[in-house]
Amino acid sequence: MKSVVVFFLMIIISFINLSAQTVDLENGFVDVVGKAIIADKPEEFRGQNIANAIRAAKVVAMKNLAEYFKGFQIESSTYVEKMKLDNDEINLIVDTILVNYHSNIGKPVINKDKKSVSVTIRGYLRNSSIKDNLFKATGYGVGENEVLAEEAARMDSKREVGEKIRGTKLFSRVKSENSAISDFSIGTYIKVNLKDILFDDSSLKPHEEGYVEITSYAQLDNYNIVFPTLNTLGLLNQNFGSTEEVSTTDYHELQKVEQTSKSDNYYTGLIIDCSGLDLQPAIAPKVYDSSDREVYGSMNVSRQFAVEQGVVGYYKSLDKAKSSDRIGNNPLVVKAVKVNIADPIISDSDAENIRKIAKSLNFMRECRVAFVF
Repeated sequence: MKSVVVFFLMIIISFINLSAQTVDLENGFVDVVGKAIIADKPEEFRGQNIANAIRAAKVVAMKNLAEYFKGFQIESSTYVEKMKLDNDEINLIVDTILVNYHSNIGKPVINKDKKSVSVTIRGYLRNSSIKDNLFKATGYGVGENEVLAEEAARMDSKREVGEKIRGTKLFSRVKSENSAISDFSIGTYIKVNLKDILFDDSSLKPHEEGYVEITSYAQLDNYNIVFPTLNTLGLLNQNFGSTEEVSTTDYHELQKVEQTSKSDNYYTGLIIDCSGLDLQPAIAPKVYDSSDREVYGSMNVSRQFAVEQGVVGYYKSLDKAKSSDRIGNNPLVVKAVKVNIADPIISDSDAENIRKIAKSLNFMRECRVAFVF
């Protein structure tokens, strides 16, 4: 009779750093490295192979950053038969939207073996870590001539801007069998609208290997970006007040009805004005009253709306918040008295007013809440 020992493990791990090169909590950033192999093709394709490897290394670095910020799932099974290892398997899965801002640190490096490329990217824990309120994206491209190569690089740069400021859908699976990697796959996807992207023509640089690079710039003030902070573990770890699915069509129809009804007691959204208080944007912030009682947070919202559009929207001015489709045309505006890192604190009287209004309206459940910072 066979003697078989079976070991099976499945766990969810969040905020465990396996891939970070540098973690600087004081200055608010994490650096991670991604590596990719340069394809072994004829020499005339060397430029394209390097450009492709740079992109692959960026995607690997994004996966590593997602593991750090959003966590990952690891599943393992080990089979021992007759005192010998029969099979050992580990699966590491990341399935998330990487929403935090990140930037490239330095230039891609062709490693000493000339067969691989390394790229370092920096993930920011708060907006104050970003110098001059600017971010940049460098694109790489090849083509039949210099004009087409430049255009390809510009497109790559625009894509990187979209990934940085609007978030990237990312899925990865790494599989190890009997101590050897048998599968390493990553997929990313974005579909976003962009504007006000400026290119630095002086940064256009042809490389002797046959590819070109160019850098673009964008102002953070033009976009509402969410930064993770250390007091939140992301949406996946939050308890929500409602998990039932709501029809997107019904939501938009409801919004139309509410926006046609403008009265003193009928509000289409909530704006917390935190300007001048050094609020740090986060994935899942909360609002408290001065007596430390929660007014708004994950328990007030639907998981569906939180995942689709975020718990709150962030705006650089009150006018931008008021003009947002998220808030509607008759928002309630409340001034925060202070903030606790990512969480605004409002007066007890304002909090009581919000609680009364929220009993008959859906704007909190549908995440129609904005912070001005």
